[in-house]
Amino acid sequence: MDKTPLHHNHPVIKRVYLYLFIITFLLLLIFVIVYLSNNQSAQQGVGEQATQKAPVSQVSPGLKMSPLGSMSLVVKDAPDSRVAVGTAFTLLVLADSEGTDIVGFDALLSYDPSMNPGTATTPLTSFKLFTFNRDGHLTFTATKSPNITTPTPFQKSQILTIPFTSSAKGVYTFSILSKNGKETTKMVDVNTKVFSPQPSSLKVTIY
Repeated sequence: MDKTPLHHNHPVIKRVYLYLFIITFLLLLIFVIVYLSNNQSAQQGVGEQATQKAPVSQVSPGLKMSPLGSMSLVVKDAPDSRVAVGTAFTLLVLADSEGTDIVGFDALLSYDPSMNPGTATTPLTSFKLFTFNRDGHLTFTATKSPNITTPTPFQKSQILTIPFTSSAKGVYTFSILSKNGKETTKMVDVNTKVFSPQPSSLKVTIY
């Protein structure tokens, strides 16, 4: 049997080289496709995360807000603000913008740490609400969908619904804070003008 080595120009050797080249090219192509696909997915994930996380709007120290309207507190179905101990109750935040079309607002609510807040909601169907549990207070940020063009002036309108549960008897104070650190309670109109509503407090008796 002839065992003479095949020359590199031999047809068999050429076919082997061709097969190796094709396999190498296909592996490289698959690697590039997988890399680009993973990179695109990672960028989309970061974009979605950035969209879902709404930063708390902060007012720079030099920005002056014009006073307008008010935010007040009431206990739902308890006009005398009296609630039996251990009973769940709902705190409502009402806002008045004096006829101004509002597209966003921030509200800072302080409460006694012995109270247990539940998940806050907003009855404003055209607004998206974000809640942040801070040290000693809750911060609410709501923004109106840009697809909704119907004006939304606040006229003693209910803008927040916050459930609480009491665990001990006593008199507890809930307050809309005008400011806490860099955060402020404010309303923003359709022209992006920022207003500072009159804050208020409410004493709730747990008996």
